[in-house]
Amino acid sequence: MTALVRRKLEVAVNARYVLPVVLATNTLLLFAYDSLLGIPSWIKVAATLFLQF
Repeated sequence: MTALVRRKLEVAVNARYVLPVVLATNTLLLFAYDSLLGIPSWIKVAATLFLQF
C-alpha cells in the first residue's frame, strides 16, 4: 500500500465514528437543556416535523 492510500483509509475509518459521537453529544445536551430550562413546545413540534422527512 502506498502512503497516500493508507492515509485515506485512516481518515475514512476515523470519520466513521465522528457522526455518532456528535449526534450523541447533541442529544445529551438537548436533554440537559430541556430538563434545566425547558424547550418551548413549538420548537419540539417543529423538530419532530422536520425529522419526519
